[in-house]
Amino acid sequence: MVQCPRWYGEYDRESPQNEQSTKVGVATGSRNLQEASIDTTGQFGDSDFSYRLIALARKQDSQVDNAEEERYLIAPSVDWQATDSTLVNFNLYYQKILQWALTRQCH
Repeated sequence: MVQCPRWYGEYDRESPQNEQSTKVGVATGSRNLQEASIDTTGQFGDSDFSYRLIALARKQDSQVDNAEEERYLIAPSVDWQATDSTLVNFNLYYQKILQWALTRQCH
C-alpha cells in the first residue's frame, strides 16, 4: 500500500489573496532533511485577478536503511473575480515523489 506523504494535500486548499504576502522557508532536520519552500500570493496590479504560487522541494534519508526520498510540489492558482457574485478559479497541482534504495557494496 502506498502512503501519501504527510504534507500531501496540505497546500491544495490555499486560495489566492488580494493582499500581497510571500513566505520563504528553509529547513534541515533529522535523517539529513533538506527542504525549501515558497508561498507567494497577491493581486495582479489593480485588476480582478489574484494569484498564489506554492512550491516545495524536500530531500532526506528514508526510514529504511540505505534509501533516500525526494519530493517536489508546485501548486499555482489564479482567481478571477468576474462579477460580485462570480469567482472563477484556475488551479494546477503537481507532485512528484522519488524514492530509491542505495546499494551497499560488500567486500
